[in-house]
Amino acid sequence: MTFYQGLIPSLQAEGVTVRVIEGSACHAAADNSRRMTNGVSVEMLELDRLLRWHARFGQFAAVPGLRRHLAAAWAIWEQAGFGEDADIVEACDWGLLFVPPAIEAKRPLVVQCHGSVGQIGQHDPIAGEETQDILTRLLEAAVLATADTIQTSSRAEVAYWRSETGREASMTRPAWDAPSGPPPREIGDRGLVVGRVQRWKGPQVVCEALGRMGGRAPLIDWVGRDTAWGRRDGSTSAHLAAAYPGVWGEKIVRHVPIAPEEVRRLQSGALFNLVPSTWDAFNFTAVEALASGRPTIVSGGAGASELIEDGVNGFIFPSGDSEMLAAAIDRVLSASAGRLADIGRAAQETVRRVLNPASVAAQRLAIYRRTIDGFGGLPAGSIHGPAAEVCRPADYPPSNDGAFLNQVPLRTLVRHVAGRLGRKAFPSRPLAGVR
Repeated sequence: MTFYQGLIPSLQAEGVTVRVIEGSACHAAADNSRRMTNGVSVEMLELDRLLRWHARFGQFAAVPGLRRHLAAAWAIWEQAGFGEDADIVEACDWGLLFVPPAIEAKRPLVVQCHGSVGQIGQHDPIAGEETQDILTRLLEAAVLATADTIQTSSRAEVAYWRSETGREASMTRPAWDAPSGPPPREIGDRGLVVGRVQRWKGPQVVCEALGRMGGRAPLIDWVGRDTAWGRRDGSTSAHLAAAYPGVWGEKIVRHVPIAPEEVRRLQSGALFNLVPSTWDAFNFTAVEALASGRPTIVSGGAGASELIEDGVNGFIFPSGDSEMLAAAIDRVLSASAGRLADIGRAAQETVRRVLNPASVAAQRLAIYRRTIDGFGGLPAGSIHGPAAEVCRPADYPPSNDGAFLNQVPLRTLVRHVAGRLGRKAFPSRPLAGVR
């Protein structure tokens, strides 16, 4: 809803009725609870529905992550009434949520690409999930090639999906209605990163940059939850503490996640905001930082960097380049308070102009109309080739869930179980640098 909360009110103002269902393989509610977000009613994916669909995808027992994503996608599609009451359906690429409406082709479909499961697998590989990542990318490319419209938020993502699917995607910036509030009474002397502590969010690049800077390096607060590094029971925070002693937990101080209004307060009072992602489909934290009025340093790996003119409304450094990140931080540290304020105001103006909700809504309505006008439709149950057939439930008996293990040598199974039991008995996941 971070993406849609600025857009939907403007669509509603144009007479569009919008139904929002939020959920994924990782996010469902037992009571189908609803909440209001910026005046928009959001319903949750029903947990019981998700579990029922999960039981029907036993053929994916060997790739449990893919199984959960497909189950969630079909559960949401069923909860949406299979689109029967909609003139057009918009589905996210993440979690394969676009798969059921794409292969059933009952309603015109726009797939909004925010960063897919396959992309995340490329940028944040986890040991033992390589086959799952390859299968996911193959399914994403095959099914997206059949969708009516693919839409992204950055030119970089347009290029990515062109190479993956062999077709064009449209590029429309997201809408952002920046909340207004009084300016901070004083500006701090620390940098700020808001985001998960995750490989492709670039914490290692920041550690290397601050290590290069030595004694002139500023303190940086990092607000966000820890994630896995390399394996599911690994910790990115622990990896960074071991790889960059004296930096992670010292120069970079990690804080647990906080409420959005508190994030806005910190961003508006930071010496600078930093988005160091080595890759990001767009990155809303960058937009929030630009809207805060403080100077923002953004990696060229984040799609939101396309909003920035270096040195005018923010600063850009090449993705993964710690030397250039150190240079960008030095540019901020050496600039006068007045110049930094000017850059912050220019960033706010960019957000107001480029991400204006009414303008973005008009662009998206035009895309919806083109998609509806070009929709040919297919008979119910139509299949776009083998990939679509693979993505449908097979209703295997639950007793077959472990059948794939018969292909694994017993010695390998015993060794794996012994190692897994040892890790369960003696877990080690220190949360270094948490305040």
